[in-house]
Amino acid sequence: MDNQETEMKPETKAKGFWNSPILNKIAIKFGNFADILIGIVYLILSLTLFDEGGFWGIVFGILFVISAASYVIEGVKGLIGRDKQELTEEELDKKKKHLCIGVVVIAVILVIVLNMEDSVYTDVKAISFDDYGSETIGELIENNIKSPQWSKSKIDNTSEKVSVEGYSPALDENIRINFFYEVSGDTYEVTLQSIELPDSGEKYSSNLEIAIIWTSFYD
Repeated sequence: MDNQETEMKPETKAKGFWNSPILNKIAIKFGNFADILIGIVYLILSLTLFDEGGFWGIVFGILFVISAASYVIEGVKGLIGRDKQELTEEELDKKKKHLCIGVVVIAVILVIVLNMEDSVYTDVKAISFDDYGSETIGELIENNIKSPQWSKSKIDNTSEKVSVEGYSPALDENIRINFFYEVSGDTYEVTLQSIELPDSGEKYSSNLEIAIIWTSFYD
């Protein structure tokens, strides 16, 4: 008698994996944690949106807060009642779907967050000081400072101090450039506030001193 091999169809394999004891166990054990984690990610995004401000920032921020609360409540309720009763097949399927969706959502959101540049930094980089030249701040920083690191600190509701720090080959030491960023309605203004040389402890804040160093970036 000839030996016959039965080839498992893709949908059969997928169905087998979906109903596998391993996935069931993971879903029961970590499904609720995934819900809570999704809620935390949504909350982080809502805080970012609120920080950006504006009508749509606030609207979407509120929506993300509501979504965050919903996921966290669902996850906590599931954790509390997880060991009190056996899950039905429908409830188990729901947990598995939540787990799979949660993994995808968290991965996508994290990629977006990690690659998303703060709009304040984008605004500052886009400015060019016509009195010096046509290059933007972003272009000058990239051309004159190695491995620039951006940071900001809030001054009040409409203004922030934005700083960029890195190594300056021309000066042969680290440099920190501070900008004053202010929003007025739909427009914003960026001014050079000061330039510091942390290694030598020097700080330049007068217009003349700042102009001399800033102009050297155009050479």
